[in-house]
Amino acid sequence: MRKKIVCCIVAIMISSCISAEQTHVTVMANEMETRQEINAAKDENEIESEFQEYIIGVINKIGKNVDDSTLWIKKLDILISDYSVISKLDDVNIEKVDEYIERYSSHLENLSIWSLKHVGVAVDSGISEKEIIEKLKENYQNIIDSGYIEKDVLDYYINSYASDTTKIKTVETKAKRVVNQRSVKVAYTYVSSKAVAYAKTYGINSNKNFPVWSNGDCANFVSQCLNAGGMKMVNDGSATSTNSWYSYGTVANTLNVSSTWRGANMFRWYWIDRAKATYRLYNSKDVYSKATFGDVISLCNTDGTAYHTMIVVGRDTKSQELILAAHTGNTVSAKLSDKMSAAKCNSVILYKFK
Repeated sequence: MRKKIVCCIVAIMISSCISAEQTHVTVMANEMETRQEINAAKDENEIESEFQEYIIGVINKIGKNVDDSTLWIKKLDILISDYSVISKLDDVNIEKVDEYIERYSSHLENLSIWSLKHVGVAVDSGISEKEIIEKLKENYQNIIDSGYIEKDVLDYYINSYASDTTKIKTVETKAKRVVNQRSVKVAYTYVSSKAVAYAKTYGINSNKNFPVWSNGDCANFVSQCLNAGGMKMVNDGSATSTNSWYSYGTVANTLNVSSTWRGANMFRWYWIDRAKATYRLYNSKDVYSKATFGDVISLCNTDGTAYHTMIVVGRDTKSQELILAAHTGNTVSAKLSDKMSAAKCNSVILYKFK
């Protein structure tokens, strides 16, 4: 009897030790993921600050005085109105100007949609711009009274639409035209099963043939998946060019890996007009209805900036849930609804390649 009691005590102690060790490992993994997210946020903040300073400098070059306190809608308006002048300046990186136009025109539309939702107006996924404008006009005073969006911003969005609503002259249209003019179209055949197989193989443990980016590895991982599925690398001569998409070597060197390959928002910028189709959607059920294996998803915040990149590796038909693989919190079993429930997730972009 005494031996049995001793054995039970030893077994309990061993079990407790194992449980404690497993808990410790889980806590360490969570802390590691949190540190990665914090470092990625710091890196993004520095990049964003430099980007905003550059745009202010460009606008000042043409004699328009702006600074950090200038409302973003004013800067956007200047860039659109004086685009032809800016594009002729020798010392201006026009790709950065294009990015600002595209990013903040998307932000403008997102704000308008969410201002409607904020005052209780139903907005269906896939709503046309004409319908958005009509709803904004119908609910104008309620939106202003809610304080969700500045009056100047709301007026600008409504007035950017021509009096004849069949003819759009919005900044969003301008941005898309600019991107289409500059995009390098590359022929490809995408085999989604290969991309998914790669994602499942390296979703947890990274492929040693590629560098790992400790400050955020999500876009790097998804780019690898696309490449495995048949998407061809493109080198436009510069790692910072929005027309480049490549990764060379195994060392995390920004000279050998393009920003569009490794950065969540630059990935979005590169693929938004190169994928076969893209959709901006606002709830997981709508994404589920359109997405399939091998499609890619960007999580976006309120200004339309992408902050996380994932690839679809499964579909749960019973719960209508998409299963995703991703890095920076390595997983092959994440649920889209969980990701979209995060406070900072305003919308997603769905990229289809076939």
